[in-house]
Amino acid sequence: MTKPFCTLTGVDESISYSQLKEISEQYPFVEWGILYSPSQAGNGRYPSKQWMAPFLQDFNDDGQSVNIAMHLCGKGVYEFFHSNSEFEQITAHFQRIQINFHYKKYGLELINNAYLKYPEKTLITQYHNGNIDLYKHLYQHPNFAVLFDASGGNGIVPSSYQTPLQVNEHNIPCGYAGGLGEDNIKIQLELIHQASNNNKYWIDMEGKLRTNDTFDLTKCSNILDNVETFLEEKSIQTIKPIKI
Repeated sequence: MTKPFCTLTGVDESISYSQLKEISEQYPFVEWGILYSPSQAGNGRYPSKQWMAPFLQDFNDDGQSVNIAMHLCGKGVYEFFHSNSEFEQITAHFQRIQINFHYKKYGLELINNAYLKYPEKTLITQYHNGNIDLYKHLYQHPNFAVLFDASGGNGIVPSSYQTPLQVNEHNIPCGYAGGLGEDNIKIQLELIHQASNNNKYWIDMEGKLRTNDTFDLTKCSNILDNVETFLEEKSIQTIKPIKI
């Protein structure tokens, strides 16, 4: 697998696995984010389990040459921390899992146990006011990563970007989100790169990938073309064994 650099989130039921595979072959640094919420499943940008089952089967049959991530929302977070066998069968397919939550609702013991339970998966938490000190408790886990999104998923471009988090000279892999899209990816990527201070990072976007609230692969391809040019200009390598 290629290290993901650009996560495109909100893949919906209008999209097939074969379409994502075709784009991934051209842009192997892309990761496709799939939102999961039991109460929203089957609506808009939240695929149903009926769609997800054949999609994940195609993913397995293909030998996992496509990067996919699960983004947990609402009761999906509860299912993750109190998982049953059915839910574990779903999560088993994803290389990275983003947990959208306020950690004090669940407690550190439960969260730490999740990192120990899934050592082969990167588990991502959001950095916001509700989780502002969480990284100080989890940085020792090699599969811990943080996403900066000051807008809280509202698609607002930040006035500035934060440098990656560090604890005791331990650099935490960090991602950047907030209002990224076709209209600003060139400018914002340069600003993010400067803020990264030569640490590994990735970018994530969602809201501006849709047309009439449908996941738009043309927009995705245009963004990835710009990202590819940027990676080449900066000589950023996205090949294993680097892991974030």
